[in-house]
Amino acid sequence: MSKIYFDTETTSLNPHNKEAKLLTIQLGIERKDGLQLIVFSTEFNTEFEVINKMNMLFKEDRFTPIFTYNGLFDILYLMGRCDELGNKALHGNIIQLFNSHLKHCDLMQYNNGYFMSLDSVCLEYGIKGKSKFSGKDVYSLYRNDMFNDIIEHGKDDIMRLYRLVHETTLADRFLI
Repeated sequence: MSKIYFDTETTSLNPHNKEAKLLTIQLGIERKDGLQLIVFSTEFNTEFEVINKMNMLFKEDRFTPIFTYNGLFDILYLMGRCDELGNKALHGNIIQLFNSHLKHCDLMQYNNGYFMSLDSVCLEYGIKGKSKFSGKDVYSLYRNDMFNDIIEHGKDDIMRLYRLVHETTLADRFLI
């Protein structure tokens, strides 16, 4: 089984907002031969197609654990978008994925029990490589058709999450 690092980029914090849209799902898949980055983007695909591609990937391979940073938001957002898209079956698949063979490890929730941004935690632990943009910039990037920058921001987040797992003790409790 492989470790996976998971994140999303969205236009809104509320998946039911009339302008809400899932923009990307970023995955870092860690296997023996290294880390593979995969980005599913709505630049050329519908939200349903992007969520379904992620779903199919999880069905093809078994991953454990899955590392996120504020992953509860990502999971609930995906389920909310499935509801808005009228796809209850895919909503159910997401619930099943995160409640079955995946051991979900949300590093934000285990950082001394309080909320800090990913940038702040990386700074605290000496992880360099702050993204050029923050999550707050994603909507503006989207409005300006800057999908490449959104994708690069998402990849940066995955790489910093990967480094938090490998270069700090934050994830130790999960790897026992």
